[in-house]
Amino acid sequence: MIYFVTPTGNSTLTPGQMLSINVVVRRLDLALINELTLDLIDSSDNNVVWRHYVPSTNWNPATGATGEWKDSWAWTIPTDFKRGDYHLRAYSDAKYNSMGETGSILREATAHFKVANYTEMLF
Repeated sequence: MIYFVTPTGNSTLTPGQMLSINVVVRRLDLALINELTLDLIDSSDNNVVWRHYVPSTNWNPATGATGEWKDSWAWTIPTDFKRGDYHLRAYSDAKYNSMGETGSILREATAHFKVANYTEMLF
C-alpha cells in the first residue's frame, strides 16, 4: 500500500508556495519495492508537470527487503504555474517470488489539490 501522509496542509496552493509531500510505502509480504514514481498531473489535460523517481526504496543490503519505506520531498510551485486542478500520483512496482513463481504488483495512490492565483486567495 502507498499512503500520502500529508500531501499538503491546505488543498489550495498559490504559485510560489511549497508543496510538501510525505509518502509511506508498506508491504506486509516484505516484497522488494523496485521503484517509486511521483507524478504531479494537470487534471485538465492529464499532462505530467513534475516527476520524481526513486530507483529502489525498501532494500537494505544488510537485511534484504524491509516492510516499510518512507521519504519526503518539497517542491516550489513555479510563479508561472497554470491555475486549476491537479492530482499527485504515486506508484510503485513490487517484485515478489512466491513458491517459485515470480511477478510484480503495481500499487498506486492519488491525492488531489487546486492551484489558485494570488487574487483568488485574497478574501
